[in-house]
Amino acid sequence: FQESAKASERVSGEWSVRGESSPDLDVTVTSPTGDHVYSAERELQGSFAFYASSEGIYTICFSSEHTTRPGSETDVLAKMSVGEPPDLIALAKAEHLSPIEERIKHL
Repeated sequence: FQESAKASERVSGEWSVRGESSPDLDVTVTSPTGDHVYSAERELQGSFAFYASSEGIYTICFSSEHTTRPGSETDVLAKMSVGEPPDLIALAKAEHLSPIEERIKHL
């Protein structure tokens, strides 16, 4: 699983094991220069966020090396994105808010 990023861009992601009862998934995110920028061992789910140190392809790798059920398949739901998350407050325009939401916003 790969995503391209420019230097100083925010890279974030989240992942989770689907239908698995034991935390046996290892996850590694590697920079274009080969540096490990995130790693987790024997987890069911996780998330990461960092600013790219260099331009290029960032790779997320999943491994079930520690599985308690050798030969079984593991389903993983993963999402990786590049860029700043949207400012949800700025996206919520006044015409989209109910009167109660407007009053709460002004508290």
